Amino acid sequence: MQLYPTFMRTTGVGVASSVSRIGGMVCPLVAVSLVQGCHQTAAVVFFASIVFVAGICVLLFPFETKGLDLADSLSGTKQEKPQDSETGRALI
Repeated sequence: MQLYPTFMRTTGVGVASSVSRIGGMVCPLVAVSLVQGCHQTAAVVFFASIVFVAGICVLLFPFETKGLDLADSLSGTKQEKPQDSETGRALI
């Protein structure tokens, strides 16, 4: 996520935080209704599949940005590509 400028990263973190809070409020309602309406195994499989899909999404992240010089503005990302701080070579 650090390939993007600071303002975009903070917006993304804010949206993710909001969605997680909404999920935290809805999750107990869904879990109770699944256990009461179906079976406990169905509830466990449902939540395990969500965790599995989230893990697949993380594996699809495009780049590792550890140790890179990153732009603080959108204009910096259009003109320059992220570079390795040790070698100075562009990664993209």
